[in-house]
Amino acid sequence: MTIKQIDRNLCIECLQCVEICPMNVLFATENSGVEIRYELDCQSCYLCELACPSGAIVVLPWRAFELPDYYGIGGVDKFEDPK
Repeated sequence: MTIKQIDRNLCIECLQCVEICPMNVLFATENSGVEIRYELDCQSCYLCELACPSGAIVVLPWRAFELPDYYGIGGVDKFEDPK
């Protein structure tokens, strides 16, 4: 998961994060405001964090898991220099 947290005390339930997420990771719920529904689909694009007017969302600067080798190109080392 790359969204580290949604601080319920700071969240004003404006739903801007839900609207801007290109992967539909976040969903609005009736009881708890915003919920992380599909955490593995998060691409760490930071759009939700940037759109949040109250600073309630914190996104990790890296993926919390290694991407599988679906396309035969090998996993990418997140700390590797891309030269």
